[in-house]
Amino acid sequence: MDWEKFAITLSTVCLSLTVVYASFNPSSKYSLSIYAENPLFWLGVTIAGGLSIVTIVLGSRRRLSIGVLYLVGVIVLFAPTLLGFYFHAGGDGLTQLGWLKAIKDGEFSIFGLRYMGLQLISLVISSILNISLRRALMFSVVVYGILYMVTLPIVVRHFTGTRIGYVGGAIFAVMFGVVDAFSTRLTPHPFSLAMLSLPFVSLAYFYSADRSSVNGWRSSIIGLCGAVVICLAHPLAGILIGCVLIVSVLVGRFPIGIRSSAIGGVIIVLLAFFYRIMNQFMYQRAASGIFAKINSIDIYGYFSSQSSSVNSTGQSVSSVILNIYGFDILLCIIAGLYGLWSLKKVLRQESVNSLELDVLRLGFGLSFVFVAFAIFVAIDYGEFSYRLISIFVFFSTVVVSGLVSVLIDTSPKYSILDVNASSVAVTLFLVIGLTVSVSGAYASSDMLRPNKHIPETNMDGYSWIFQFEEESVEYNEIRAEAFRYRYAIEGVDRRAWLRKSMAPDHFNNHDLPSAYAEPHYLAVTEGDTVRETKLYGGFRFNSTDFNYLNRDRDINKVYSSSTFRLYYVGSGK
Repeated sequence: MDWEKFAITLSTVCLSLTVVYASFNPSSKYSLSIYAENPLFWLGVTIAGGLSIVTIVLGSRRRLSIGVLYLVGVIVLFAPTLLGFYFHAGGDGLTQLGWLKAIKDGEFSIFGLRYMGLQLISLVISSILNISLRRALMFSVVVYGILYMVTLPIVVRHFTGTRIGYVGGAIFAVMFGVVDAFSTRLTPHPFSLAMLSLPFVSLAYFYSADRSSVNGWRSSIIGLCGAVVICLAHPLAGILIGCVLIVSVLVGRFPIGIRSSAIGGVIIVLLAFFYRIMNQFMYQRAASGIFAKINSIDIYGYFSSQSSSVNSTGQSVSSVILNIYGFDILLCIIAGLYGLWSLKKVLRQESVNSLELDVLRLGFGLSFVFVAFAIFVAIDYGEFSYRLISIFVFFSTVVVSGLVSVLIDTSPKYSILDVNASSVAVTLFLVIGLTVSVSGAYASSDMLRPNKHIPETNMDGYSWIFQFEEESVEYNEIRAEAFRYRYAIEGVDRRAWLRKSMAPDHFNNHDLPSAYAEPHYLAVTEGDTVRETKLYGGFRFNSTDFNYLNRDRDINKVYSSSTFRLYYVGSGK
């Protein structure tokens, strides 16, 4: 039997079995990892993806194999839905759901929101498919993911200037390199979705840089559409990427097929969104906070605090970083070395090809993003600092996938079996890369990041609370933020933001009522218990702490289910 047909058939069977398995094993309860709870599902996906890559690189039926590989990518995007998750979003997704409900009820205009792209697509999906806003938000991630999968091969094709670029681009497209499950993730999170739109946004640049595909008006239209798409998704991300591409164009001293009017149009779009966001309170507050922190940078203190927190869970900072960014770091190193090689040739006045020139241009464009990243990390600007890594990873992905495409096309014959030695090495690299990428597409305990699954029981519990609560009593929280659930259930209410406080570590050493002057509610979900005791190793709360809540006479349980408990905590002051 033809080995290619066997491999393609086997990968198709594996994908079919994973879908059947998922349909018979829905996830109704919370678990720390989407992988640990459904190992057979992910095993089937990984086997199918690995076999597809083998047939793409070593075989001749590339179109069919790429089709199967893209099915793998779609299943990865649909995984939370296929596995029966009620809502896969985290805190940001709950807030977005609240905004959607407010827009649908006519309480707010979509044009007054910061992240119109996500809301607009979700409303369209909900209307066309006649599904709930909650489900439409989950599907919006799939839409952006498919946009990434479709446009990345086109970008790589124009980067290499040959049709073989489609092959490398297609392989790396299903790895979703811009998603690290830490700062960017496959959830309805505006900045993450903006990163998934990067291939489409940068298509005009690579299209113009490809001397074999010069068409000024086409690249101009694509550039303007890309600028609008990413700025609607996340204005700040749009401004950053726009600056990278514009600087790269100016350094390269072309428009070669890209019209100066298009550059001007893109700049106008970016300036319009910059003016819009700087007139919004959140961005004004963020900008003032950045400048204030720059004057009090304490790099040693920042990394010391992070190290102590991670070490308390039994892991090291280096192991967590490798689990999150290991393959991404490798891609950046390969692209960086290729850039240095190109720079050396330029400095020695040696001849360089178009790939090397494009890498140098992008390197200059990315330099200011690197400076911004260093400043954000130094001032401890939180998770947003690490979101900028996705920008470097995307352009590194384009470079590496272009190099891989060239290797696949030009690698020499090696053995009597007519198998390319370099192709075998490339195949192993890509299969390992796909395995690592699939296992890192969603949060897991290896990354010290909890699953973003929000069970229906959480929503039911909070719905009951909001229906019978005393409105003057504020909420004490462990990690899950009650105000976000209020947004998702009742729509956006800015006052809800003020009615919250964090529970003290170990519940104030088992004397929680004395920590507050007024009574308050404390909601404890199954996810809270699992995260604190198993993922974080009792760093803030352990099993004894949670058992204490049932013993203190000033703490009354007012609602209880198998996965959700609400306590009314009296005042001890």
